[in-house]
Amino acid sequence: MYFLDELQDMKLYRRRVLLPIDDKDKNHGSLAYILSPKQVDGLLDIMNSNILIPRYFRGYYMERAVMYYINHENEFEEFPEEELITETSLYNESNPKVSVTGWSSQNKEIKSILTSNFFNNAFEKFDEKTPDKIKIKCEDNWNYKSTSYISVLPKSYYNESHFFKYDIYCSFTAWLWIMQNIYPGMNDSLCLSVAFCESGLAEKYCTDKKTWLGWPFNKDLKEPVALLYGLKVKYKNNEGRYINYIKDNASKETILQGDKSFRSNVNLYYVDRSADIPLYDFREGAQISSNAGIILEDKSYNTQFKRILFKDRIRNNKELTNFYQSVKQKCPQMKYMFNKLDKYKGFNLFVDLGSYNQSYLINSRFSKKRGYDAYTELLSRLLNDPRYKNAGYSKECIIIPIETWKSVLNDNKSFHLINESINIFSCIYYALLYKDTQKLQSIFGNKDVLFLGGNSYFKINFSKKIEVSEDITSKNKKVDENTIKANMFLRMLNKVMSNTFVEDDAVQTNNIGDEKEKSSPKAIKMTLIDKIEDITKSDIPAISSDALLVVKNATTEDKKKMEIVKTIEKNVATSNNEEDALKSIDNNEEDSERLKELISDLQTSPDKGSDISGARASRMLKLEKDFLDSEFEGKKISDIVNTSADDIPAPDPISLDIDSVNPEWKNLTFAKTIESYDLDSDIVKIFQCFANKSNPLIVRKLKKEDNSTTGNLIETYTCKYESARGERFTIKVDIPRIIDNKYMMLRGNRWNIPIQLFLMPIIKTAEDAVQIISCYKKIFIRRFGSTGKSNVAADKLLKTLNKGDFKSIKLTTGQNTKICSKYELPVDYIDIASNYSKIETPNNVYMFNQDALRKEIKVDDTKGLCIGYSKKSKEPIYFVSNPNEPIFLAYDLYFRISADLSGKEKEDFDKTFQNAATSVRYTYSRASVLDSQIPLVVICGLGFGLEETMRKAKIKYSFSSSKPKYDPLTYDVIKFKDAWLLYKISYSSSLLMNGLKQCNTEDYSMTMVNSRLMYLDFLEMFGGRIKADGLDNFADCMVDPITSEVLSHYKLPKDYLNILLYGNSLLSDNKFVKHGDIRSTRRLRKMEQIAHLLYETLSSAYGAYSTGIKHGKNIGFSIKQSALIDRILVMNTTENQSILNPIGEYESYFAVSPKGPTGMNEDRAYSLDKRSFDDSMVNVLSASTGFAGNVGISRQATIDPDIEGTRGYIYNDPSKNEEINSVKSLCMTESLTPFASTRDDPMRLAMGFGQTSKHSMRVEKSDPLLITSGADEALPYLISNTFAYKTKEDGIVKEVTDDHMIIEHPAKEKGGKPTYEYVNLQEEVQKNSSSGFFITLKLDTDLKVGKKVKSGDIVAYDKKAFSSEMGADDNIAYNIGTLAKYAILNTDEGYEDSAIISDALSEGMASNIVKEVSLILDKNTNVFNMCKKGQAVNEGDTLLVIQNSYDEEDLTTILRNLSVDSDNVTELGRKTIKSEVTGWVQDIVIDRTVELDELSPSLKKIVKDYESGINKRKQTMKQYGIEDTNKILRDTKALPAIGSLKNAADGIRITIYLKYHDKFSTGDKLIYGTAVKGVCKDIFPKGEEPYSEYRKDEKIHALLSIGSINARMVTSVLITTGINKFLIELSRKCKDMAGIPYDDNLIS
Repeated sequence: MYFLDELQDMKLYRRRVLLPIDDKDKNHGSLAYILSPKQVDGLLDIMNSNILIPRYFRGYYMERAVMYYINHENEFEEFPEEELITETSLYNESNPKVSVTGWSSQNKEIKSILTSNFFNNAFEKFDEKTPDKIKIKCEDNWNYKSTSYISVLPKSYYNESHFFKYDIYCSFTAWLWIMQNIYPGMNDSLCLSVAFCESGLAEKYCTDKKTWLGWPFNKDLKEPVALLYGLKVKYKNNEGRYINYIKDNASKETILQGDKSFRSNVNLYYVDRSADIPLYDFREGAQISSNAGIILEDKSYNTQFKRILFKDRIRNNKELTNFYQSVKQKCPQMKYMFNKLDKYKGFNLFVDLGSYNQSYLINSRFSKKRGYDAYTELLSRLLNDPRYKNAGYSKECIIIPIETWKSVLNDNKSFHLINESINIFSCIYYALLYKDTQKLQSIFGNKDVLFLGGNSYFKINFSKKIEVSEDITSKNKKVDENTIKANMFLRMLNKVMSNTFVEDDAVQTNNIGDEKEKSSPKAIKMTLIDKIEDITKSDIPAISSDALLVVKNATTEDKKKMEIVKTIEKNVATSNNEEDALKSIDNNEEDSERLKELISDLQTSPDKGSDISGARASRMLKLEKDFLDSEFEGKKISDIVNTSADDIPAPDPISLDIDSVNPEWKNLTFAKTIESYDLDSDIVKIFQCFANKSNPLIVRKLKKEDNSTTGNLIETYTCKYESARGERFTIKVDIPRIIDNKYMMLRGNRWNIPIQLFLMPIIKTAEDAVQIISCYKKIFIRRFGSTGKSNVAADKLLKTLNKGDFKSIKLTTGQNTKICSKYELPVDYIDIASNYSKIETPNNVYMFNQDALRKEIKVDDTKGLCIGYSKKSKEPIYFVSNPNEPIFLAYDLYFRISADLSGKEKEDFDKTFQNAATSVRYTYSRASVLDSQIPLVVICGLGFGLEETMRKAKIKYSFSSSKPKYDPLTYDVIKFKDAWLLYKISYSSSLLMNGLKQCNTEDYSMTMVNSRLMYLDFLEMFGGRIKADGLDNFADCMVDPITSEVLSHYKLPKDYLNILLYGNSLLSDNKFVKHGDIRSTRRLRKMEQIAHLLYETLSSAYGAYSTGIKHGKNIGFSIKQSALIDRILVMNTTENQSILNPIGEYESYFAVSPKGPTGMNEDRAYSLDKRSFDDSMVNVLSASTGFAGNVGISRQATIDPDIEGTRGYIYNDPSKNEEINSVKSLCMTESLTPFASTRDDPMRLAMGFGQTSKHSMRVEKSDPLLITSGADEALPYLISNTFAYKTKEDGIVKEVTDDHMIIEHPAKEKGGKPTYEYVNLQEEVQKNSSSGFFITLKLDTDLKVGKKVKSGDIVAYDKKAFSSEMGADDNIAYNIGTLAKYAILNTDEGYEDSAIISDALSEGMASNIVKEVSLILDKNTNVFNMCKKGQAVNEGDTLLVIQNSYDEEDLTTILRNLSVDSDNVTELGRKTIKSEVTGWVQDIVIDRTVELDELSPSLKKIVKDYESGINKRKQTMKQYGIEDTNKILRDTKALPAIGSLKNAADGIRITIYLKYHDKFSTGDKLIYGTAVKGVCKDIFPKGEEPYSEYRKDEKIHALLSIGSINARMVTSVLITTGINKFLIELSRKCKDMAGIPYDDNLIS
């Protein structure tokens, strides 16, 4: 390989070539122009080339600002960044408030022209009040007829030849809007004429004869403009007469003034192009002379270039983004693509000029010499853009991809002649031939131009003289030198084009890239430095030692890199290729060793954190103090950060006034506690916590904005950070608003996050496994190693017992591992128990089967671990470990056995034990992290060093230069290269330090025990040193603010190292927490999961940022704005919210699962023991669970489970389990199904839960329970406001209409204003998101104006879901089903699962179903015969007729002007939308993504009428000062094209909801009571319903098979049926006695 600037000009090569780079920084400051005839294709040629190596070039740029190249003076119009200024932009603070939307960089000048004073003066002139708000939109298409906003073109786009100055143009378009605002429907000619006169444009034309002759506008406007301007001049001293003339004639359709007139329906241009024709058709405005329309030529080519280039331009950032995305797909190697040059921060860059080249070659009609002049002028502008040098690009070259050019030259043999073809080659050839070298130098400058072919290439630098050899000159004596140069160029070009084989002395074989291929020393040096970067994960930007010398304030790291470059430089000077260079280094022992040492140092110590100077540290401290002293949402940040959830007092319990004998309804704590969780506080703590990381990020500012739209309720948090290195980052993230503290509304759907049953941060979940869990990730620490080798004492004792033949010791073998799992035992006891059941000595019996031992003797566990008993006295023998001098049980047992022996047998036993060989490796603690299994001690050593690890683990240790003498039962050693480490052993220290014995410590010096290098090498055995970055991030991020609080609550260690060591210590025995045991080890959390996911998202971004710093890469700290919501919606527990019925809504809120963030998320992990119901779940979780695959995974919280605090800690109070009642022990569904929990088969209980809560429908006739615990009355208070609206505060009913109710709340302070609450009473269509169909919901109220209400009172409710018909008071209760009489018997009509019902019951169980008809329409679509809300429809009736828009202007105009009468609607493009059901139009909903004025007239009218109704209701809210925070009313503005509108960009979405009555019929399913399903097989004919002898007038509405009840073991149905019968008959008896009439039929 060679660099391009190392090669000779005008010489053919086929060796690999590298683009020129800056020796000081190979990644920055270099630029390569791609001069291609096709956009992108040239880049692909380069990336696919096997001879050009584009190393270090990962940026791609396409300049969108076409006007920069069109304007001869290179006046640059700054183009926008990624975001538009939208309608949410702040209005200026003046009066009126003027907002300018559009691209921020394009509207600065507009703001300076169209000021508040401008509008005040204009409206004052006509004695009118200035509007409060004025909207100006800077856009690509000029909609000058807009009445809702002022449409203005950017300065680059307006027609200067028509309007002369930009301020005149802006004033002109503003006056058009002002006139239409003051005088709607104003005469068109007069309106336009006023704009001409008031903007100053009329003066330009009317006072200059030449200009007047060149009038470019509609000829019908000349006379009106001249007439009105004449009046303005005439009455200049009495302007009132001129103004009055305008006022008097404003509304006239035709205004006659002598023989002249003002007429309506006159456009600014002869053809109205304002809305439908792209602007470039009339904006170009080539000036026309007074003679026969001859174009006046612009000598600078500006006009011609505009005509050629402007049409194909990329118009806005959206188009540019789409273009970049397509490039990224074709060429994934390109890492950086931005819309502005400064965003590349000097990274090496390809600048693609293909777009302009392509436009020129296609659209230009210039040829021959004129074509040569024009094309070279364009090239000069493209290749001499000073902005690149200003951006720091000092090394430039040009690549001409010949293969791409061949594809457009079409084998034209005369391509090199400008008379035949204008292209890059013909222009260069012409310049060489005719000695126009000055032109070439002005175009290409001092840049190498690479002519790149498929197999070969050559290069020229036109600033240098092209040398012609004497040999060539002598052969062409009669030919001048210019011709020779031109022919040389052409000859070489033809060879490259034809892919002729080229000899190249650097390439010895036919294979390009062969290892023997010669390379320049610079290229070899670069390759070797790249490899060192890969190994060390460090950045060595300079490839020249001279360049490194200029580094200011060089760090130790910089100096090491400098030495590496120098060493390589010295050894590559005489090398031909990489292999030679490596041999040279190997042969120089000193250089070789030093290089290894330097590489090792770079590997060892990539920057762990930011080096902070004193000044920076002071700055950081001040920033942090300022932030903590600031406020967020009215609270001081320091108070938020320093307040733990445990510090917050428990909220007052909910006390429900329910007609029940059960007192527990008066003290409900759970619902209130879980709803009082403060998400904002956790979010603030999470944003702030990055100040405490190794690369601190200090929050400068944090704010929250409500950016909710209909169907997407979100708050955007903006957090501005400053790093220790002075970098500034802005994080914007959308966080869902929690509605009624229950659910979320995102992207058009209701979403719910179930409660997560979350583990405590450090917990042992198996005999040999500890889990460490946080909001970051999860770590498993496990014991690893063979049984019997947990420690040296157990190993030696087992070897002694296995080897020796001791007559006084009787051994009983056995495998007791499973029995051991029942008890809490040390690991070496289990080692012995896995080999022996009993060891008998002369005096004692030691047993390792705890079941058998406890049958033999009485054991008192408070005295220690019983390991045996005395043969003589039967006294238990206990093992008690001294915490100050810990000893292994196996060691203690050895002493006890030895003490029981005597004489030679004792001597032999002791000798055998002492001489028993110790194993090389023992059981050790191993962490599962980053998909690898790594000894825990290696992780600790990498992050904190070995000595710090041992100190925190409280391990006594010492180093010695020779092997120390030690007792192997109390001490152990690890050998290093030059020392021995002696340490005290215990259960935990052995597990930790044995991990170091898995590593080759003998290769390392004692001085390296605290060095990262040693542990990096060790990592090669356990997944590779690449894991080090991830492990560093674990150390940085594992303890988040929430986890830190929870650790404090449980009184557990809070720093990362101590957490790991504590986890290690838990492995010393077999004690663990069963998955089902939830008390004291679990907590219930709901919305905290959102904060968890936020931390997970931010810490992931921080990890990338921190890793980048360590390796010298500027990655930055950023996340996608929608990242959190994206993460929430793909979480495996997030579910679409069901609103089919209130009980289903309730149960979805209080569903509980261990799944969720860092939970147990794999179904296969849930073995039987993990799905079982544990005793500890009583009074926390109910028996109800999901069915089939979800059994035991998805559970339900009881109505009021025992938890404390907003973190949801579960009580550790077994005595609470004795308080069994319907509130503490049952979930809501169980409480609503009497006797089911105690009488029904558990399988049926699970099925009944699903059927009752998830599938029951709200029907025409439904009733509350007769047998109740009070749950049916409690339910409406414990759900959201969807089915039952609870008022927020005490108040009084102020207003009640069919649409809404207003409640007034008194002022909280004396002299303050009252506040108001809006309750929606309209019938609304709502999506049952979990099932994907629609239902109607309507809240009704029984309250009258003036009625006082208390906080929490139900003021409106859905009367299908609730009623007050049952009970002694007016409390509403849940209508769980239809109360009907049925017969329990086996008949042919009602057999097994079949059911037969009456017509009355069929009607009573009917429901209204809503069908959605959704249409996405383009903004130009014509709509006719639109149905109306409330209209009855039959199947096949027309709902609306649409006619799509067309590209052809004339056709679209014709369609727009057609009559709306259906008889006259043309068939062209006609599409009729018909109803598929018979019912009525329940509702019509319209959402748009465009402004009203952009819609076709028919659409505009429909949308305007629709929105006016909503705006009236909004006006009511505004009147009372009510903020519609939950978006009760739909938006009446242009919405972003996301969610349900993602396919409606540039258009609207019309949704028609058709409601129809669905009577219960054959095939439908019903449930008798609970879990007894019936499928309707038939309906009793009317009048033929069965009846009983007891009440012959009372119809039996259904038959139920007794066999069905017995087979399902659902006996609760029989009990509830009997009690219901008793209660109904008792009521009737009482009415008979009182003489009160009643209907025998409950359903009539």
